[in-house]
Amino acid sequence: MKDARSLLFSRRGWLKTAGGIAAGAAVGSLGLLPREATAATIYPIDSWLKAQGQFFGQLPPAANYADWFSRLATLHNAPTPPILLATVDYAGLANQFFNFGTTIDYQNSQAIVQPLTDGSGNVSVHVLLYTHNANTWVIQLTGVVNGQLPPDFNTQLSTNPELFGVRPVTGASLSGACLGDSFLDLTYVTTPGNLWVDLLAANLQRVGFRSQATGPLTKYYSAQYGVPEGTLGRCAVSQTGLLAISTNSNSRVALDAFPAESVDLHPLG
Repeated sequence: MKDARSLLFSRRGWLKTAGGIAAGAAVGSLGLLPREATAATIYPIDSWLKAQGQFFGQLPPAANYADWFSRLATLHNAPTPPILLATVDYAGLANQFFNFGTTIDYQNSQAIVQPLTDGSGNVSVHVLLYTHNANTWVIQLTGVVNGQLPPDFNTQLSTNPELFGVRPVTGASLSGACLGDSFLDLTYVTTPGNLWVDLLAANLQRVGFRSQATGPLTKYYSAQYGVPEGTLGRCAVSQTGLLAISTNSNSRVALDAFPAESVDLHPLG
């Protein structure tokens, strides 16, 4: 039987679509975004949200989710712990089918559009999205080799037993669903005539994500880690990706573009 200690796996997570958060920790607030000398235009988040879900993902009926991994890449002289995959309904797309009560904070969410100064005629779009009661679920991923997702990733996403939360597929019971708040801070480059881009198709430059959800740990978690059934748990996800940064080839950013990230799943109390 495994130890029931906090499953804290730092350093490696990325967004693969299958679909109280501190905004100050996000990428834009770290001063990592380009400071163009051109005027910016701030838009309500509605137009960007309407562009999400244009591509159908692995888990119908929702079009896509944000999947965040714990460390996949091998670090020098560092053990690679079991890999967790936390999936968060960042834009409320699953909520349209399951009514989790997910809402968007429209007052604070926004999209900031700014022309680039590199002569390309393109613009950067900086999205700040605050989501409340986002459905969150966690599985363990196996078969990762040299930082590469296994060939049966889609099968594992669909069938590996949940450690936390409910996989929102057609016919699933919502009993045991785990909800939480999330904050997505990303920047992508596009053309002025195509501002609102689905996350799956965006030319992403930088991304930051923070989420925290609370709910009952699953029976599978209890069997694996020896905690009583019905024990409350918490999943906290923290990710920072620098996808368009030129850096030293030996740096942590060059390894997998994510210098800091974690998926922390642990019992409460």
